[in-house]
Amino acid sequence: MVADLEAPIRVGIVGCGAVARLCHLKALDSLPQFKVTWLCDRDLAIAQAAKTIYGLDAQVTDRLEDFAGQVDAAIVCVWPSAHLAVTLQLLAMGLDVLCEKPVAANSADAAKLVQAAAEADRIVAVGQWCRCQKNIWNLRRLLALDYFGAIHSVTAEFGNVLDWPMMSGAYFDPNLAPGGVMFEAGIHVLDLVVWLFGGLENIEFEDDSCGGLECNGVIRGLLNIQGRRVPCHIGASWTHELNNGLRLTCDKGEVSARFTLDDELALRQTVGDQQVLVRLPHRDLQVPFRSSNAYVAQLEDLAVALRTRQAPITPVASTVLPLQIVETAYSLRRPMEQPWVTANLGNPCLTPGS
Repeated sequence: MVADLEAPIRVGIVGCGAVARLCHLKALDSLPQFKVTWLCDRDLAIAQAAKTIYGLDAQVTDRLEDFAGQVDAAIVCVWPSAHLAVTLQLLAMGLDVLCEKPVAANSADAAKLVQAAAEADRIVAVGQWCRCQKNIWNLRRLLALDYFGAIHSVTAEFGNVLDWPMMSGAYFDPNLAPGGVMFEAGIHVLDLVVWLFGGLENIEFEDDSCGGLECNGVIRGLLNIQGRRVPCHIGASWTHELNNGLRLTCDKGEVSARFTLDDELALRQTVGDQQVLVRLPHRDLQVPFRSSNAYVAQLEDLAVALRTRQAPITPVASTVLPLQIVETAYSLRRPMEQPWVTANLGNPCLTPGS
């Protein structure tokens, strides 16, 4: 808990792998509101390397217990299967937490974290950084003002060739990550859909898992938007680039908010016989953070939440429903069409001389 409202917030990092190094520590390096005082990793060499990279004046440990009384808040960057146990231990120490997404291995564990945070009277925010994009806030505000008229369809995609410099094989180990790309990456855009429009019904799901963890997946379903049933498509990929953002068709045309263009919305309209592109800037709309870097922005929001004890942009309670939707999708999975894989599935490979 933050005792001195003027002093920097003392932060401990749990898990010092890729997301801690490339995202959180890089963001913290630009924010005077925080001071990283402890780094914890089961491999001390990894924690020490993170300390060296950022020139931190921080203690290094492989024991989470060392955080007690030494930090005000912790950022949890361990495998999803360990999020529950680590966050519960931190809450028991009286610490506030920012936990990486997905916040838990399943929705039941996420609900346990909601209850534990309430009982401990602590803040648990979740690293759903897509909510901290300025164009997403612009979209949210304009939707509330009914600027676009009726929404006719929603498409949300997150996908790239997986080149993340992971330090383990956790992405592909079902004991460490209970789902594939939809659980790990698709949860970003699924979170946005639920945040903006609510739950999804009539869910269908197809993927390329072939009995393992999927690298491509598509959820389809219906949203209830102002009493109208609106089709929704949610795609995720680790093999190729997708649109990476939201795209809505509406009375006014097609509006898109891409993660790579966080300072604008693009509205494509037909005027007469002409196609017109209108760019909608965010500068006249108030947003609760300054930075255009989403990781910095979510930490700006976290600092305000910790000092004022108000809810963060991504409270843990809001992440239960997206996990429930992923679980429902997995229970209904059907094979994605892959003729290049399935055409000769029943024929054994022949070797010379056989």
